[in-house]
Amino acid sequence: MIALFAEAPALPLHTAGPYVAAAYIVFLLIVLIYVWLMARKLINNSRELRELRTRLDERTRLEERTELEQRGSGTEPEARAAIAKETDNDSDSHYQVELDETGAGTGGAGLQ
Repeated sequence: MIALFAEAPALPLHTAGPYVAAAYIVFLLIVLIYVWLMARKLINNSRELRELRTRLDERTRLEERTELEQRGSGTEPEARAAIAKETDNDSDSHYQVELDETGAGTGGAGLQ
């Protein structure tokens, strides 16, 4: 088998050039198509993830409001903390309000 390859004539360089160029062009096209498909998939996944986060945030806010309405009184420290947290989430800031036993608020900067 090796002897067959050793005796097979190679293409002269002046005739092999177009084939090599065509092979590089085909390879480049395949890579570009693959990158385009992956970018499209990433964009679609990002959009879907953003929509799911939005739906989850809306659902969480609705559940918190429903829970606060079921409690009846908005003067309890837990209720005020929940309201503060909800308004904090609505403004997209990362400032959290913590309430102690007396209901006095102490603010602290931190990540949610």
